Amino acid sequence: MNDIDTTDSRRDAILAGLRALIGFLWARPDVPLPASALTRILIYPDGPDEVGIAEVYRIAKAMGVPVTSGLGRPITEDTTHYTAEISFGPVEFSVLYITEAYRAEHAARRAAEAAGGAS
Repeated sequence: MNDIDTTDSRRDAILAGLRALIGFLWARPDVPLPASALTRILIYPDGPDEVGIAEVYRIAKAMGVPVTSGLGRPITEDTTHYTAEISFGPVEFSVLYITEAYRAEHAARRAAEAAGGAS
């Protein structure tokens, strides 16, 4: 599944929805918001590693932020998670790509756990 939609009409609809949500919450101070939790909009690029990683770099460039391996760590040959993030106070916009090998390894561990095995 690809989370990325660059069509103008879909983008406009999402931005209008965010504006409407902000207006709704500003007008209703009795509606609670998270006290300390981070609110995150997260995009997961789809496709093989070359495509997904390139998409993280493309979006990071558009955002004006670096790509890291998470928590600000630099990219290395062992990187499995590619992220680009920008924060606006407690609200964060992130893009994340997880390599195919890591996803396969994770799925295998989950299957072994579900089957009652440990690894």
